[in-house]
Amino acid sequence: MVQPTHPMSSEADGSAATTTLARADAATGEILEAERSLYQAMIRKDFAALEQILSPELVYIHSTAVAETRASIWPGSRRGSTNTRALPAARLG
Repeated sequence: MVQPTHPMSSEADGSAATTTLARADAATGEILEAERSLYQAMIRKDFAALEQILSPELVYIHSTAVAETRASIWPGSRRGSTNTRALPAARLG
C-alpha cells in the first residue's frame, strides 16, 4: 500500500486538513464578495466605491487589445461612453 506523503492526505491529522479547507473557503468567500462589490459599483457607476476598490496602477486590456489605465477609464465612464448595464447573475448572487 502506498502511504500518503502530502499532509492534506493524511488521516492522522484530519484537523490540519479541516483548518486548511476552512481557510480556503474563507478566502474564496472574501474574493467573491470583493468581486460582487466591484461589479455592483460598476453597474451603479459608483465612482467613489471604484476609487476605493481599484488600484491606481490598474491597467485594463480590452478584447480589442486597447489598454487603459484607471485614470483613462473614468472620463468615458462618467460620460456614459463606457456602459456596464449587466453582469452574469452568478457573479452578483
